Amino acid sequence: MQRLRSAAGRWGRRPDHPVTVDEFSRIMKRFPIANDVPLGVAVSGGVDSMALLRLACRWHATERQRSVALHVYSVDHALRPESAGEVAWVGRECSQIGDLLGVNVVHSSLAMSWESRPDTKDLQSRARDGRYGLLFDACRQDRVRHVLVAHHLDDQCETFLMRVARASGLTGLTCMLPSTSTPSGVDIVRPLLSVPKSRLVAFCRASLQSWKEDASNQNLLFDRVRARTVVQDLPEDTLALVGATASRMPARAERARQVCDSVINESCVWIEAASPICWVDLYRLRRCHPAVLRLVLTTIVKRVSGEDRVRVKPMDEFVAGLFDGEAAHGWRQVFGCRVQRRMASLVIAPDYTRGAARPASVNWERVVTVAEHLRQRAESDLRGVRIEERRRRQQLLRTADDTANRPARVHVAS
Repeated sequence: MQRLRSAAGRWGRRPDHPVTVDEFSRIMKRFPIANDVPLGVAVSGGVDSMALLRLACRWHATERQRSVALHVYSVDHALRPESAGEVAWVGRECSQIGDLLGVNVVHSSLAMSWESRPDTKDLQSRARDGRYGLLFDACRQDRVRHVLVAHHLDDQCETFLMRVARASGLTGLTCMLPSTSTPSGVDIVRPLLSVPKSRLVAFCRASLQSWKEDASNQNLLFDRVRARTVVQDLPEDTLALVGATASRMPARAERARQVCDSVINESCVWIEAASPICWVDLYRLRRCHPAVLRLVLTTIVKRVSGEDRVRVKPMDEFVAGLFDGEAAHGWRQVFGCRVQRRMASLVIAPDYTRGAARPASVNWERVVTVAEHLRQRAESDLRGVRIEERRRRQQLLRTADDTANRPARVHVAS
């Protein structure tokens, strides 16, 4: 495959045929955006967002009411000397495009302020958080419910490959959705997720639309830039395949969440104190697929510990030894929790030594009820099982009952 050298000096794929306004119009019909409400567009001045700006303006001129405002938001991150000038340039481009197409384009410059420049490791994430905060505030002031952003197929593939490299679970591989609702009340709309960057570059060149290059997008200290160098070398068919795989992940993750919720409802009883304690029926979990089992335990651990993330490798090791007959039955400190195997059950409680809220009182009658609940559930599963297996399980259940009737041992603070 032939390569062309960009102005920034990097090798890129030969530009594809330009994306068309008709394609963009068909994509926009998938989103429930009324023709008579103001719409936002996030534009940084890079090639992706300038292509989105022109496409959105031409679509707005033909498909929507021209008098309705198209709000364009540009954020000055105040991290480079030239950033303020680039934002001002975007404003001038908006005026020219709006006058040319007869569209009411309203440009807003949003300035970030820093008490101190963040470390390189946190720079992109903090800049992103600050950018979206300013963007959502401006949208609310302008009564904008939907804002278009220029994430494209290459961005989706970069995100997917980065999360694969970090060994993210199924839910972590969902990547970006075409539309995302946010707590701010503003929906982020990504109409270009199926469009390769090369087609956006081709569109800008065909439209004689210039753009600005951000030198930080070439800085290999950032994980995303390193991922971008990998994606740039992917053949077009491979790029499309990775993008299609990423686009299927949200539906698969949702199905996995439904299965996970069902298993938790059938297998777990929660003892609500100042912090939740979970009593898990191991007989039920034994029948789960290992991937479902990992997701179930990860979900429980997050709720009990309050942690946002559970590392994949330690969870895999924990799951691998969960049904080991020689596994220790004492309390173990894992994932910000204290976990104890109790024959037919698994108790997962907060680790109070890590600062979790210690319950003032626990309804120990509820603990006994939990044991009875699990005993009855397990006994219903014993029908049709061989006599020898039934006797073994009943012995385990009696042991679990004896343990449950000593509630002080469940109190992890002791």
